[in-house]
Amino acid sequence: MQSSALQLEKRYLLVSAVGNILVGCVGVAVALVSASQAILLDGLFNLTYFATGLFTVKVAALVVGGDDERFPHGYAFFEPLVNGIKGMLVLGVSIMALVGAVESLLGGGREIAAGTAIGYGLFASVTCAAVALVTRRGAQVTDSPLVRVDAENWLVNAAISCCVLIAFAGILVLRSLGLHSWTPYVDPIVVLSVVAI
Repeated sequence: MQSSALQLEKRYLLVSAVGNILVGCVGVAVALVSASQAILLDGLFNLTYFATGLFTVKVAALVVGGDDERFPHGYAFFEPLVNGIKGMLVLGVSIMALVGAVESLLGGGREIAAGTAIGYGLFASVTCAAVALVTRRGAQVTDSPLVRVDAENWLVNAAISCCVLIAFAGILVLRSLGLHSWTPYVDPIVVLSVVAI
């Protein structure tokens, strides 16, 4: 990969990392206000991707550097390793969220601030879709497996955020229909759905 292509790859990986830290921090802050475990899960997913995203940028530079005495076959094997680490971290967060959601369902659910949750769902959907478009373009331009995986993650992230937005809007629908007893179950069901996806 040429030096300019490396710079381009780094730029797209940094865009992805900035998107992750933005959505992650907003998600954790809104989760504290809204009491939504689904939003906390989304925030933690994004913070996990941010942490590994910084490592991804370093790996991209090493891969371009080629082989050396320490790694005579180069650094290319780090790319799938980074993607595997991301997957394992997401799996760990998912298992913790799954346990919390099941406990919440068995305990009668959890009321959340629906308006705040809907606002977050809208913010996350728009932000994730925008970053997905940018990184998808970056994957086409750079032909980088690291950028391609990030683009796919952002597409999934955008789809999940849209589903979460729809589910939280469902709380308002349930309330308008007088089905208040069902609203505490929306958040843990959303968590279970996100983990399943």
